[in-house]
Amino acid sequence: MKIANMLPFLDDEGMQQIVDGIVDGTITDVSVTSLLPFANEQQVGQLYKFSLAHPEKNISPSSFLPFLGDVFVDDEFLKELDEGRIAKALIPFVSDKALHRAVEAYVQNPDMEIDLDCLYPFLDDKDVTLLLKTYLSHKKSKVATDTTDDSAND
Repeated sequence: MKIANMLPFLDDEGMQQIVDGIVDGTITDVSVTSLLPFANEQQVGQLYKFSLAHPEKNISPSSFLPFLGDVFVDDEFLKELDEGRIAKALIPFVSDKALHRAVEAYVQNPDMEIDLDCLYPFLDDKDVTLLLKTYLSHKKSKVATDTTDDSAND
């Protein structure tokens, strides 16, 4: 009997038993990625976290992205942003609202050390314009500050 052949026919309870078995190590004869099209969002999230906690399993985090719920993807993206990183693999799946929060983070702190260039293709036109305006304003004020500091040192 092959568990993989059962997957399309399992209900949520049966699928949860498979997910739990993978997580606790009692089920090893089915690949995590083969479950993804049949698992619900919560189960996919559980498997995603499992894969991150077990890199030795060599499960690519990007294989989960089409199956993760919007809220989960946004939360992961924003968590990475808060830690000073951009999760590039998540970007195509992130909501406009979460992308806007990344722009707002830059507006509030233009000196942040995160490179937002990879976001441009996914941003709303207004967000790109806001980034530009913030960048130019910050650059202008920095030049003015540098000039004032040089004058004070003379």
